[in-house]
Amino acid sequence: GAPVAMTDAGLSVVQSALVATIIAFFGNAAVLYGLLKSLRDTFLVLLPMGLSALLFCGLVGFFNMPFNYANVIMVPLLIGLSVDSGVHIVLRRREAGSGLAVLNSSTSRGVALSALTNVVSCGSLALSSHHGTASMGEFLTLALLLTLATSLVVLPALLEFLDRPRRVVTSS
Repeated sequence: GAPVAMTDAGLSVVQSALVATIIAFFGNAAVLYGLLKSLRDTFLVLLPMGLSALLFCGLVGFFNMPFNYANVIMVPLLIGLSVDSGVHIVLRRREAGSGLAVLNSSTSRGVALSALTNVVSCGSLALSSHHGTASMGEFLTLALLLTLATSLVVLPALLEFLDRPRRVVTSS
């Protein structure tokens, strides 16, 4: 009957979203590696996405925001949006030579404005009268803000840390 059909449809949505997420992640990773030609830089671009995903899961639990079928659809979208910010910062660091120099460049302002544009456009979904669409807007807004924060705070700091010359400690 109807309950079985709804349960099966829900499982199909979850399975399809899982497959799409896996394809999006590995597809983005492959394109990044082809573009950057560096496993280290590919990892650095993907790092803000992973960190923001962990923070997102914690905040969703803290705010008691239910994860529903409408929200599952947004996960592959977030992979592409979070990779976008990281790749610009890593490429600018290659030109500037320093992680902190990225923050003083037009790239950081461009990344911030682009991400904030996405936050506002996706956040407008939260104003919808449809519960699923509104919750998707709330989730997207939170996830995009976390991605912006990790891309503009954590990634440049990590790049600066990795670029520092290492001290050699000698014992006398």
